[in-house]
Amino acid sequence: TVKYKPEFGDWETAQVSATAQKYTLENLWCGSRYQISVTAYNSIGTGDESDVLNTRTKGSKPIIPEASRFIEVSTNSITLHLSAWSDGGCPMLYFVVEHKKKSQVEWNQVSNNVKPGGNFVVLDLDPANWYHLRVTAHNNAGFAVAEYEFATLTITGGTIAPPIRGGIPTVHQFFPWIPGWVDLNVVVPVGATIVVLLVGITVICVAFARRSRGPEQTRLRGDICNEHTVTRLIAYVRFGLGLFPLDFLKLKHILPILEA
Repeated sequence: TVKYKPEFGDWETAQVSATAQKYTLENLWCGSRYQISVTAYNSIGTGDESDVLNTRTKGSKPIIPEASRFIEVSTNSITLHLSAWSDGGCPMLYFVVEHKKKSQVEWNQVSNNVKPGGNFVVLDLDPANWYHLRVTAHNNAGFAVAEYEFATLTITGGTIAPPIRGGIPTVHQFFPWIPGWVDLNVVVPVGATIVVLLVGITVICVAFARRSRGPEQTRLRGDICNEHTVTRLIAYVRFGLGLFPLDFLKLKHILPILEA
C-alpha cells in the first residue's frame, strides 16, 4: 500500500500489486510538495511502515515577463498580453490585476479573476499620467507578484518625461502642520518683509531711546521724531501689505527716516 499526501492536504492510499516493479502516482498537483510512505503485506501479516519520503512534483511558480513584452500603453488604457507570462511548467489558473497613480497610496483592483490566455485591457486611465501596475499570477505551484511603472500617452499620442526619482522635498514635508492650501510663494516674502521692518523699527526706537538721555530740548525733539517715525513706519508696513494706498510724497518722507 502506498500512502501519500500533499503538503497541506489529507492522506490518500493506492493499492499496488505485489509483483509490480514500479508504480506511478497520477493526478498530483504540479510543483507541489508531497509526503509518501509504503507498507508491505504478505501471508503472515503487515510489515513496518517505511520512512516518510518528502519530495515534490516538477514545476514552479509563474515567471514574471519584461514590461516591454507584457504591457502595451495607450492614451486612456493599457493592454496586458497575458501570454507573455511563463507558467513555470504548471498551468496558469488566474491573474489579479491592480493599478494606482504614482502619487496614490491605495491600490485599485481591476479584477481578481482574469483567465489566462489572450489579452486583458485596463480602461479608464487618465492621459499623460504615471501609474503603477501590480499583477499577481497564480498556478498550482504558488503565485508570483510583478509590479510595473508606466505612463499613459498624451492626447496627441506623445510620451511624457520620466518621473524624478525620490521627488523634490517640499516645505510641507518639513512642516506638515502647514495647511496644503497656503501659498508659500506669497506667505514667505510677506513674512520676511514684516520681520525686516519690525527689526528696523526696533533699531530706530533704541537709537531714539539713547538720544532721550541728553538735554531736555533734545529729549523733547527726540520724542516728537520718535512718534512721527513709528507712525510713518507703521504706515509703510501697511502699505507693503496692501492694506491702503500710499502716495509718493508720503513715501519720500518715510525713506529718509529709514536711511538715517
